[in-house]
Amino acid sequence: ALHSMRINRMRSILTILGIVIGTASITTIMALAGGITSVVNKQVSDIGGNVAVIRPGVVASSPLDRLSEALASSHYSTSTLTEADMDALTKANPDLAIAPIMTLSGLLKSCNSQLKDGTIIATTPELENTTKLPLQDGQFIDTTTSDQTAVVGSQLAIDLFGTDNPLGRTFTVRNQTFTVIGILK
Repeated sequence: ALHSMRINRMRSILTILGIVIGTASITTIMALAGGITSVVNKQVSDIGGNVAVIRPGVVASSPLDRLSEALASSHYSTSTLTEADMDALTKANPDLAIAPIMTLSGLLKSCNSQLKDGTIIATTPELENTTKLPLQDGQFIDTTTSDQTAVVGSQLAIDLFGTDNPLGRTFTVRNQTFTVIGILK
């Protein structure tokens, strides 16, 4: 075997190199998969680890048919779920925190700029309790705030208002004006 390796040195070196690269590649992939799993587990545990998303209006022949499919945001913009459905869930388990979500997209305008195809998430004050969204400044929507108030992400605040303080400033989406009362981290 040693004699054969000496005669075919280049072939032997390439074989050893292939084995080393293959082993390193598999080790790297396994490490990355473990790291991604840790990140996802941390994110789930940060929001309590007990969150369920109910997709409205999704009809499938088998419950597992659409489990792995990513749905477009249009599937969340209209809903077959009603307030009666939310009330029934709350009655079944009074400890549940339920936050309905509706996604919209459109042109967001402020006095400084406009953002095409901005994504808006319409929800209720319960979202703060179910997701534990961290606020950078201001407050989250609650039962005493107007329907025309909004909490924006820090990047959206910069995109719409530049470096000015966005609290108390207004922006328009779909011909409705909203006042910024909070900024997410």
